[in-house]
Amino acid sequence: ADIYVTARSNNLASRSDVVRCQTTLPTGASYAVDNLVRVATATSWTGDGVYNSTGENQVSSQTVLNNQSVTYYVQVQNEGTSNDTFNVNAVTNAPTGGWTVSYYNGATPITLPYSLPVNSGLTATLTAVVSAGGTVPVGDIHNAYIISVSQGNSTISDTVRCATQLGNWYRTDGHIKTLSEAVGSYSGNNI
Repeated sequence: ADIYVTARSNNLASRSDVVRCQTTLPTGASYAVDNLVRVATATSWTGDGVYNSTGENQVSSQTVLNNQSVTYYVQVQNEGTSNDTFNVNAVTNAPTGGWTVSYYNGATPITLPYSLPVNSGLTATLTAVVSAGGTVPVGDIHNAYIISVSQGNSTISDTVRCATQLGNWYRTDGHIKTLSEAVGSYSGNNI
C-alpha cells in the first residue's frame, strides 16, 4: 500500500514536496508460539494470548499430599504462518528433594528437551506428571517451567508454569464405647 504525504509552504504555494510511504507485507515465513497450561481436572486453559519467558500470568496450580501426583497438560500452539518444530524443555525448582516429574507425548514417555513438530495453526499437547515423594515437607512448592522455543526463529518462545504444593491432610477418627466398657476399649479405630 502506498501513502503520499505532501508538504506545502505557507508563504510560497509553488513550493512543495511529496513523500511516498510504501508498506509491504512479508511474504516469507513468520513464527509464533503460545503455550497454555491446565491441571488435567480443569476445563479451561491458562496463558492463552500471554507471551513471556517467566510464566507470569501463565500458571496452573494444584495441592497434593505425600505420595500423590498431579497431571498437567501443556498445549503448544503454532500461531505462525509456517510449520515449525519447537524445542520443549523444562526448568524445575523446589526447596527440597523428593519431587519427580515425568513427561509424555500422548501415552509415550519422553525426555526433555524434546522436539515437537506442530503445523501452522494447529496445536500439540504434552503431559507433565508431578509426584511428591513421602518425605516432602508440608508447604513445599515444586515449580516446573515448561518452555517452547521455535526452531524456525530461536528468538520466539513462550513459558508456562506448573506449581504444585504439598498440603496437609487432616482426618478425624471417632471412637465409641459404652459407659460400662473398660477404659481404652473403644471401637471404630481407623474406620
